[in-house]
Amino acid sequence: MEYDVQALSIEETRRRKSLSDEARNMVKQSLTIEEEDDTGLMMMFEDFYLQISFSELHPLMVIYLVRYLEDGRL
Repeated sequence: MEYDVQALSIEETRRRKSLSDEARNMVKQSLTIEEEDDTGLMMMFEDFYLQISFSELHPLMVIYLVRYLEDGRL
């Protein structure tokens, strides 16, 4: 299924950006961020590498958790 970005109104585009920005700021206030870029925040959390990515288009927040196994594999 294709998603028509151009079908969104300017108001809806702004609303989605605002939601994404608010979610990003809440995470930044709650966790110690080690690195960040335009799309996500990265940090260590407990024994996990945690990456949280944000999308203004949908809007959504995707959370990745990665932990090394005892033998060193991911």
